[in-house]
Amino acid sequence: MRVIFHPLFLVVIGLAVWMGAGLYALFAIIAVLIHESAHAIVANRYGVRATKITLLPFGAAVNIDCAFLPRGNQVAILLAGSFANMAVSVIAIAVVWIVPSLFNILGLFILTNFSVAFLNLMPLYPLDGGKIIALSSHRAIVRTLLFISNAFFTGLFLLALFWIQSWVVAILAAGMLFQINSESKNRYVSKLCKSLSDKSGRVREIAIRSDMTLFDVYKMISHKNYTKFIVTDKDNAVLFESDVESMLGKNMALDTKIVDII
Repeated sequence: MRVIFHPLFLVVIGLAVWMGAGLYALFAIIAVLIHESAHAIVANRYGVRATKITLLPFGAAVNIDCAFLPRGNQVAILLAGSFANMAVSVIAIAVVWIVPSLFNILGLFILTNFSVAFLNLMPLYPLDGGKIIALSSHRAIVRTLLFISNAFFTGLFLLALFWIQSWVVAILAAGMLFQINSESKNRYVSKLCKSLSDKSGRVREIAIRSDMTLFDVYKMISHKNYTKFIVTDKDNAVLFESDVESMLGKNMALDTKIVDII
């Protein structure tokens, strides 16, 4: 998995170093990388490939291949980042308890990780807490969430400019507003994607059982080669990759058994 930098990220880091906040910037980068890596690790656990982490001027984003995932799995992916930050903070607290002299350095590291964790749990889109709410199928709830999030970050941006005069908060708020308007049509890893069935070349054959679910089979689809599934306990019935994608595209239940399909 690659880590890339947004051009403005380097500008923000340069400003932080120039203003004497270089150590805080370093710890913030580490905390964000821990957070996004946890998203990626849990996504991989559910069979979804994480391709890269992009460091942005207001945080970071992990690029996760689009997939059809149960809501519970999506929530687990979203919560993984904050849980990782809190776990690292607890470990650092234990180290400080054993070696108190390290508090001067680890104190800021602990504070930064807790800040990243709790900030992302706020029920505002596009933070993780808001994305969990956005998984709701109720359009009225999602519309209300987006309205409140837009109003909150707009107010925070104006507050940062004209009252508290903090360029850090202003950049954060502006970044959140940009993400709201660029991502609000997506539903994180649940969004539907361009079919993978236009692949050409080698064909993979995988043996499956009829008691497996549609989701179990979907996770076996390759990113490179076209996949053919052979149902071994049903007189070698065959299920193709395009069949699986078609069923998912029609919103067939993820826990549907293969025996109910063939």
